[in-house]
Amino acid sequence: MIGSILFSWLHSSDFYSNFHKEACGFIPEAENINDMWIDIGCGPGVLSRAAQSRGYNVIGLDYDQRMVSAAKNFTLDKKQQNIEYKQFDLFNPTFNVSKANVVSASSLLPVMKNRKESLRLLFEYVADGGKLIIIETNYDCYFKNVFKLFIKNPKISELGLILLGWVRRGRSPSIEEVKGYFKNDDLKQFTLSNGIIDIFIVTKDKIEKEN
Repeated sequence: MIGSILFSWLHSSDFYSNFHKEACGFIPEAENINDMWIDIGCGPGVLSRAAQSRGYNVIGLDYDQRMVSAAKNFTLDKKQQNIEYKQFDLFNPTFNVSKANVVSASSLLPVMKNRKESLRLLFEYVADGGKLIIIETNYDCYFKNVFKLFIKNPKISELGLILLGWVRRGRSPSIEEVKGYFKNDDLKQFTLSNGIIDIFIVTKDKIEKEN
């Protein structure tokens, strides 16, 4: 319960919303009205809403029904269209999900017990030619670097970011770990916010790595 409240509070900060919008900027805008984006582990829907603003039809999925309800309430308040939220278990799905042009996972992998299997399942939902985007704080998300970021932009929710980095430090995937799951030439890495946020993008237009 406390974790859900803390996560919702953090997601409501302008900083958290802004870097997710920046992350979405690495993905091309939707080319047609049927392009689909699936946000797995959507939480209160910050990334889902950023994806919708780029022209995609969005399905936000989360294991926690409280997160789904929070996302629905926020979307209702903003009168946003083309977003649907559902409770969903990545390992034990109770309904079929069609493959999408883009699949995203933000702040998801550190809480998954089997990251290799999680990445495999996430990539299964990516359509041929589509992209998987992973967004995580990295090992450099600790007090000194967060404070430097705060000095540049005092409006950010630095306390929330410190808490997130402290909880996730050492648990977020590294570029070496992600490379182990995908062909190197399929994978691109970017960083945001003074290098404390990692963006991994894998394109499914080549043969997937055999296990």
